[in-house]
Amino acid sequence: MLVNVNRHLKRKGGRLSELTTHCAQIKKIDNLLRSILPPSLKGHIKVANYANGTLTLHANSAVWRTRLHFQQATILSSLRQETGLHELHELQIKTRPPISAYGLAPGEPSIPTTQRPRPGPECVRFLRDFARYGTQDPRIQRSLESIATAIEHAPPLRQAESAKPSSED
Repeated sequence: MLVNVNRHLKRKGGRLSELTTHCAQIKKIDNLLRSILPPSLKGHIKVANYANGTLTLHANSAVWRTRLHFQQATILSSLRQETGLHELHELQIKTRPPISAYGLAPGEPSIPTTQRPRPGPECVRFLRDFARYGTQDPRIQRSLESIATAIEHAPPLRQAESAKPSSED
């Protein structure tokens, strides 16, 4: 199975090949960004995407987004020089709390089952649409259909008295 996946990943011109190339480009830009950023910003900013000359960055709070905003011109200039992405013309900065804010980072406690959001009907639709139109592999199609069915038929979560999420920050 692993050989099959590697073969698909290495196939030139395929969607998976494009995706892995895009991911590698984002990782390269993220590493360069970390070398350019002031030390105070490094742990708070991540590259999320690069498309059509726009680099999307995620800051883990509005405070860090604002600080990054003040560095925008310098960062754009440095990234153009270091990466050769001369078509880079815009930084889009969004606020996205880190996964650890939800207790999902490695070594952090996970959200109790009674607090986890249940995938909704839109998730089931996405899985089924992807199974029909996003892949030709019958095994992946069956797996996606199986996951969608499991979501639809999963028993309701038990609600514990103390399962209410904390509103503390």
